[in-house]
Amino acid sequence: MSSPLLPSTSAPASTVRNYITQTLITTHAVTPDVAELVAEKWDIGRGHEFRQASLGHLQRVFGDNVGLCLYHAVREASPAPVEVTRLQVWSLAAADITGLLLMGVVILRFMPSVLGLGDQRVDPIMWAANPAWWLAFGVCAVNAAYQRRIQSIRDGLLLVGGWLAFLVGIKLAQR
Repeated sequence: MSSPLLPSTSAPASTVRNYITQTLITTHAVTPDVAELVAEKWDIGRGHEFRQASLGHLQRVFGDNVGLCLYHAVREASPAPVEVTRLQVWSLAAADITGLLLMGVVILRFMPSVLGLGDQRVDPIMWAANPAWWLAFGVCAVNAAYQRRIQSIRDGLLLVGGWLAFLVGIKLAQR
């Protein structure tokens, strides 16, 4: 049998007690009557408090043996903390910086009136046609998304945007 799902951080005490009951029944072969008696010891406290409870606290509430079993059940059911490496931090920072620079260059190129330049086109504004900006952002963004293993929507957008910028950079370099 599989272990029950860990209660959400906002779950009420009754949901936590249900989790305790189901965990003791499914993973430790405790009878339902005994499991319910033990679970009743969790009288107040949301899922957040239960998830964050230390081994010592659970042992004081439920006793040494049951507290230890529940502590391990919670730790096994909790997602592992994401370890952030220096390369991930640098990749994301580089993608953010090059993205902001690229956005500034594109604004200068296509919307000079935003900066009060009117229709005036000066050489620095032509930087948007330089493939280096696009390639730099593309490489940094794709690397940052790859390093983070696509953990969020932002990472997915970073990956797609990076590939698109990389392709634009290649097209501009071919001119």
